[in-house]
Amino acid sequence: MQFECLPGGSVTGSFRVPGDKSISHRSIILASIAQGTTHISGFLEGEDSLNTLAAFRVMGVPIERDGNQV
Repeated sequence: MQFECLPGGSVTGSFRVPGDKSISHRSIILASIAQGTTHISGFLEGEDSLNTLAAFRVMGVPIERDGNQV
């Protein structure tokens, strides 16, 4: 099985998705490679998600938290 992924262009604006562990991980990963500042609300503060935050901080990504907002 083969898949081909083509660039879809830039994404801007606001998106509202239900918070869960997988989405919380992905939001940190994608925000870390995005240009500019990303605001994440509804971040699931489970142990796995917090470990992902810590790992990206160690890699030099500046991350600020305020409750369930990152």
